[in-house]
Amino acid sequence: MQYRYRAGVFSGVRSYSGVATGGTRICGVYACTGETRESCGLRFSSYIPDATAIFQELVIEAMMPTPALIADLDTNNAVVYPVSSKVSIMPLEAKEFDYTTSKNYTNTIYTMSLKNSSAELLTFAVWGRRFATDGQTEDPPLSDAEGDVTPEITTEGSIPETTTSDATNPDIPATNAPTTEASTTSQPGASAVHLLSRVLFAAMVALICYCQF
Repeated sequence: MQYRYRAGVFSGVRSYSGVATGGTRICGVYACTGETRESCGLRFSSYIPDATAIFQELVIEAMMPTPALIADLDTNNAVVYPVSSKVSIMPLEAKEFDYTTSKNYTNTIYTMSLKNSSAELLTFAVWGRRFATDGQTEDPPLSDAEGDVTPEITTEGSIPETTTSDATNPDIPATNAPTTEASTTSQPGASAVHLLSRVLFAAMVALICYCQF
């Protein structure tokens, strides 16, 4: 058994276990135990060696409005953090990734780059909270029949160009995921078959989420 990976972008309102709702912005890559969206974010019942992908390059860039100060509350209206998890449910160590921010007019570009290519990734994302939409009705989940833009690996081992967009917010422009070649060289901890047929992003992944949240 091998983990499969999906890339996702979301800007909207989610429920926190039915207790409360909150505004959330996220752009990331996450592991799934099967082919369906419902299997994402889950782990296999027992640890399986060599079940995760080897990412030779993984970069996430997310452009969001720069958080603004709310004077009455003396706090910002939004926050953004890098989030990660290994299959052990432990986060990546600081030395295993880079995280930078840069201003772009009224927006901020958040860049998260993986440095440890053999990290057993479960999630790798730029995650934010938008407090102005807290308490609103949560956005309905998508079914597997709609909104899925998971790229298929061709017989030549390449991933065709795909387009991703935020299904809950039509004002967010689509972003292009570039075509990439899968490595045919066996890597420690993973077979060539794993890299070619079981992993969406094997040799080089550049996920660019220039989304106007």
